[in-house]
Amino acid sequence: MALWAMMRQNHFLKRIEDFRMPKLSLIQGILFDLDGVLYVDSNVIEGAVEAIAEIKRRGYRCRFITNTSTLSAASLHDKITLLGFDIDEREIVSATRATLIYLEQFGDPVCHLLLADDVRHDFDRFRQSDTQADFVIVGDIGDRWSYPVLNRVFRLLTGGARLIAVHKNRFWQTEQGLQMDIGGFVSALEYASGQQATIIGKPSPDFSVRR
Repeated sequence: MALWAMMRQNHFLKRIEDFRMPKLSLIQGILFDLDGVLYVDSNVIEGAVEAIAEIKRRGYRCRFITNTSTLSAASLHDKITLLGFDIDEREIVSATRATLIYLEQFGDPVCHLLLADDVRHDFDRFRQSDTQADFVIVGDIGDRWSYPVLNRVFRLLTGGARLIAVHKNRFWQTEQGLQMDIGGFVSALEYASGQQATIIGKPSPDFSVRR
């Protein structure tokens, strides 16, 4: 049974006993998704805090992966801590962090950022421009999406900029139900510009390499 499914059914702590099985004795670490698995918005999935604490107590190394692109690294860690999880910031592997690592290989690129204001702080090390850029970085900007925004990016892409998507999720779970994510906007930009985006976040096979 999938890890998240066990947690949703509140059987997770009981099923931790499965880790004693010989066939799992070679496990060196466990990957957990965050939003929608350990919590939804500000609500912790029942049993999740205790489950993570117990797994860590048993000596398993943990990494927490996420495509969340609305919070900076510091803000994301603060949120997780306030929710009651004992997770070190170094254990969090985010798509925005992987995007930063990807961009660093290009030295000093000029970027156009479609990112939440909080996340933009993590990208301060790069030069930025609204008129001429080497890369357009697309993340979640909420209700700021509009035709002028899309058309500005389209012009940058047709002018030579490369399209980088923090992820390409279709939707995500919120307290109000499913909500459209940035994947549709990324696809629209790909279609209009004739350029295929570089997708950084999961399930991109390069995500683990760029962590």
